[in-house]
Amino acid sequence: MSESENYLFLGSPRVAADILSGLLDKGCPITAVVTKEPRRRSRNAQASVTAVEDVAINHKLEVFYSLSDISLEKFDLGIVVAYGKIISESTLEKLPLVNLHFSLLPSLRGAAPVQRSVLNGDSYTGVTLMQVASELDAGDIYDQIVVKIDDNDDIDLLFAKLVKVGIDILVNNLTVSTDVESSEIKNFSVKNLPVGRQQSGEITWAAKITDDELQVLPSDEVLAALNKIRLNRAYFIYQDKKIKIASAAKVHSVEITDEEQLFTMRLIDKKLLLRLKDGYIELITLVPQSKSLMSGLSFFNGYLKPGL
Repeated sequence: MSESENYLFLGSPRVAADILSGLLDKGCPITAVVTKEPRRRSRNAQASVTAVEDVAINHKLEVFYSLSDISLEKFDLGIVVAYGKIISESTLEKLPLVNLHFSLLPSLRGAAPVQRSVLNGDSYTGVTLMQVASELDAGDIYDQIVVKIDDNDDIDLLFAKLVKVGIDILVNNLTVSTDVESSEIKNFSVKNLPVGRQQSGEITWAAKITDDELQVLPSDEVLAALNKIRLNRAYFIYQDKKIKIASAAKVHSVEITDEEQLFTMRLIDKKLLLRLKDGYIELITLVPQSKSLMSGLSFFNGYLKPGL
């Protein structure tokens, strides 16, 4: 770890915690974090800390819940990952900050770039290392790396890819090798950051995904429905109850019949199929409201089998 510099980490969710853990493993001189306060998930539950605070506790880092509680002057750099709060001009004047954003800026600025990429059916996304500016996600870019989105990537698999790239982009832009024979020995310094470049290109936005956007509808095409399901929160309504779709797949071998009504569910070779606008998907596993995970066959036998 560098002895001469001192970094502050800002973030809360699991993806930020994974970045923090990876940076600490690389010897990044992070000594404190700013994260959300512990909160109770129910009235009688014990307050739980954020994923970032959990990592910080395990590494004996200082934990703060507000930037106003910190003497910013003792830090050389702030690293921001999914912080979720506006950073004031006064803070930007006192502390240089870099932000890790999971898109190829200026495309998909905002709160949910990864989720929007999946929902849009994009074939690639990326990671941008940028300077934090007063305008949201508008700072100068230090570096960008393109990340391919495979057809079988759900949101968790894609985040895992982006975390690995995110750790690499931060380490590569903040370090130099101290031994030409070994790229593993690094020296972290803000002075290693390259000159940033202004963002160019079309600006698009990535608003948070609403619950309504995750509902699979009879009017959906197969690809659109599968993209919703890849976010791991998709559902459909059956008998006025939410049925979460835990896993599904495109069906290639079943002929579409015009007489069959959209959203019809039927069992073929013990596979539960759902008719959509342009074809079928197989409902592999489901979670009915207030029930446990079950197979498509079990759902058919419990909810759809003739005579029930």
